[in-house]
Amino acid sequence: MAVTRILYLALVQDRLTTEQRAELQLPNHALHCHQITLLWRGESTTFRAPPDQNFTAFANLTELQMGQQMSKSLEYQYPRTISRN
Repeated sequence: MAVTRILYLALVQDRLTTEQRAELQLPNHALHCHQITLLWRGESTTFRAPPDQNFTAFANLTELQMGQQMSKSLEYQYPRTISRN
């Protein structure tokens, strides 16, 4: 966990070394806000920013891996039984 914090701080402070950058799963952070609406002085303004390809690929892969892990976990906890009637 400490290594992750060190890498994150170096990333946000724009001081990653080449070795540290090689340890990252993505070239930038993995937070994304697709859309945000702000109210300023009585006016509502909406900003939109679709995720880049790296983020989308990472999110899809992570979702797939999480689904596979959940499936394995559920099979372990609740093995399928075959009933013979």
